[in-house]
Amino acid sequence: MISERLVRQALDEHGDDLAKFHNVVGLCVVNDESPKASKGDCALAVYVAHKVPEAELAQGDRVPAEVEIHYGGKSIRVPITVIESGEFSFESKGLE
Repeated sequence: MISERLVRQALDEHGDDLAKFHNVVGLCVVNDESPKASKGDCALAVYVAHKVPEAELAQGDRVPAEVEIHYGGKSIRVPITVIESGEFSFESKGLE
């Protein structure tokens, strides 16, 4: 089972590298809704401003499908879900 704790560890270990990908606007823990996931599994979400067809991406621009962490003496693969979210901006009075 991929718990929230394991995904948080993956964020700590790989978050800086994932945030460097073009078009990435956020990272977080989400429920894994992929067909391979078990009930209660979590995944690392990579939010992008807009999805680009895989065929149009250079190899170095593709967010990986998973990242590897070490926990309890074991190597664990944490799945990544790419979610299109649009652009984020802060809009609050007095912050201009």
